[in-house]
Amino acid sequence: MVAYMLFPFAGIIVYSIFIYYLARPAYSRLLPYVKSESLCAFAALILLALPVVLILAYTLGVASIEISNLIASGGLPQLESVDVLVNETNKYWGKIKPDEMTNLLTAPKDIKWSAIETLLGGVGSFAWNALSSMLQFILALFMVFVVSFYLLTDGSKLRIWFKKTFFGDGKTFDAFFNEVDRDLSDVYIGNILTAGVIAVLGSLVFTITNAISSSIFIPHPKLLGLLCGVTSLIPIAGVGLIWAPLTLYLIINASAEGAFTQSLPAITLFFLATFIIVDWLPNMLLRPRISSQKLHKGLLLLAYIFGPIVFGLKGLFLGPMILVLAVDFSQIILPKLRKK
Repeated sequence: MVAYMLFPFAGIIVYSIFIYYLARPAYSRLLPYVKSESLCAFAALILLALPVVLILAYTLGVASIEISNLIASGGLPQLESVDVLVNETNKYWGKIKPDEMTNLLTAPKDIKWSAIETLLGGVGSFAWNALSSMLQFILALFMVFVVSFYLLTDGSKLRIWFKKTFFGDGKTFDAFFNEVDRDLSDVYIGNILTAGVIAVLGSLVFTITNAISSSIFIPHPKLLGLLCGVTSLIPIAGVGLIWAPLTLYLIINASAEGAFTQSLPAITLFFLATFIIVDWLPNMLLRPRISSQKLHKGLLLLAYIFGPIVFGLKGLFLGPMILVLAVDFSQIILPKLRKK
């Protein structure tokens, strides 16, 4: 019964667990100084987790707009049906024309009111849908932060109750819970957060390159920045799958236009900035400090791929969670069960 009631909120719970792991390091550092669990949890969520979530949401939003522009320009004609969702606002506003408004003012009263009602009905429907979507997002964000808040303040108590209620006091399950907790922290902070940082850095580097350079141009910088974050999850190649072809594209494009010599300094600076700032620094300085990389990278990549396919957007966080539970169960619980 409890599982049935919680199932519609599976996305909220999954996102809350991610925010919890994101905010927990700051919460742990603040607690010895503030002494108030509630105040520390609130500060960790508002000062750290909320800005990170908003920055990632902004990057995803801008990248989705660039995807729409790419589709509309004919770059991906096979995905034109997706563009209908992004251009929904033109459904009503594009029908309003100045000459029709003039004719409406001089039309008979009954026709005038009928046209006005039709117009207001369309605009009102759009406004209601927009307002409803915004309220749903705000409500979902509020619920995520409420659940994350109580996970920070009462998470240890919940874990003790859950373990004693369902598994008793065995050391095996203690080891299992500890390992799951450590692995989820590695996955959510070490991989997803690093990918988000790389996506933001990539978007900034590509956008700044377009702003300051007159000899080279990066197409769809926000979208390519987002793809940098996605490819950072791929073992070995990583972000190189983006900056290497992009650098080659700039060289070929400059050569085709007969401006290779003039563009070479800008291309070289772009290559160095992308390789060092977007690829090398996050992977060498950030990822090793916040991720133990215990999980097999191939399995983790498959979890990132199949998670969103099966579960939607929340699968980006739920897929790795299922992988962690399965791997730790097979390594810690299953050997004990075989001995019995």
